[in-house]
Amino acid sequence: MVYKKIIFIGLLLSLFSFLLIGCDSIFATNIGQTDSKPTDSAKVSHSTNEGISMAQNIYIKIKGQTFTVKMENNPTVEAFMKKLPLTLSMKELNGNEKYARLSYNLPSQDENPQKIHTGDLMLYGSDCVVLFYKDFSTNYSYTRLGRIDKPEKLAELVGSGDITATFEP
Repeated sequence: MVYKKIIFIGLLLSLFSFLLIGCDSIFATNIGQTDSKPTDSAKVSHSTNEGISMAQNIYIKIKGQTFTVKMENNPTVEAFMKKLPLTLSMKELNGNEKYARLSYNLPSQDENPQKIHTGDLMLYGSDCVVLFYKDFSTNYSYTRLGRIDKPEKLAELVGSGDITATFEP
């Protein structure tokens, strides 16, 4: 009876040791792969719209005027950038924003910014791009895409009607 217990414990220890050795090689492989991916994506970010950085700029053309937009660094922006260039017919809403519904969904990370600023570019829900041209407080939630660098003339340019805006990398 004692011999059976010793043999059983020995088998369990052998099995456990075998599993540890096997798992160690799996973890080493994954660590090696993880370490190489940032280098690969960093190379890709210079030549494509993937892997953008915090200071990535895009451009919005409205009525012949071009505005520079500093984009955020989030999955929503990464997905949006892959769709550029993009021309949207944007509708007027509430005397403070222009919006356009996309025919596809983007990942969203909705947060209430509490205060909207002139030049904010946001995503409402997962398919509605919004460009704000006036400051105001809000209770709504958005995913921040970016902000126009110098939005001083934006409100005057977009006026009270609908607009066409072209978003370019």
